[in-house]
Amino acid sequence: MITLPSFLRSHLLLIEDNGGDAKLLSEALHEVDRSVVVHHLMFFHDALRYLAKIDEFAGSPTPYLIVLDLNLPRVDGLTGLRVLRDTPTWSGIPVAVMTSSQRPLERSAATDLGAMGCFTKPTEWEDYLRIAKVFSAARPGNREARTH
Repeated sequence: MITLPSFLRSHLLLIEDNGGDAKLLSEALHEVDRSVVVHHLMFFHDALRYLAKIDEFAGSPTPYLIVLDLNLPRVDGLTGLRVLRDTPTWSGIPVAVMTSSQRPLERSAATDLGAMGCFTKPTEWEDYLRIAKVFSAARPGNREARTH
């Protein structure tokens, strides 16, 4: 297996408390685009430490995209999204929201808060691949992004 040099890799921060969902999305991203490195955290407070590069996250790369589960324990995704948008250092990082909810109010609240999109958590592998392609296309300089 060929490993890309670190300067060619793109980093995605996945904040998802369901390990199975995180594993499937990570595998789909790896299949679609081997240059994407997924950093998975289960809790929003850990994501804040990652983004602030505190403690064990010192030196962590800045992600090109944050994928945020709406239904997190302790700090829900909408509150987390509000924090990200209100913090100047992180407000420019695109955020995609994932949810199993079909509630239109939650979805519109996420986009009103600046999410690049609200995606339904997949149940089929093909849907994971489709979403992974969208997330890959969000990489800066990705030629695919111009065609979506």
